[in-house]
Amino acid sequence: MAEEAENPENCPTKNAGSFLHILQEMEENNERKRPFSGSLGYSGFIRAIYHGRVQIGFEDENR
Repeated sequence: MAEEAENPENCPTKNAGSFLHILQEMEENNERKRPFSGSLGYSGFIRAIYHGRVQIGFEDENR
């Protein structure tokens, strides 16, 4: 069984409700990108580490 994320305040993938809350915060603060990361520990010596970012809008690849 996996343990809780080490940084749950920075983890929008915990559930859909918190993800929608983060999108609302980003819109209110005029943020375009917000990174997130965390890790999950499993029994033994296995640890899954993940990183990602939430982005609102389109990015110009020519810039």
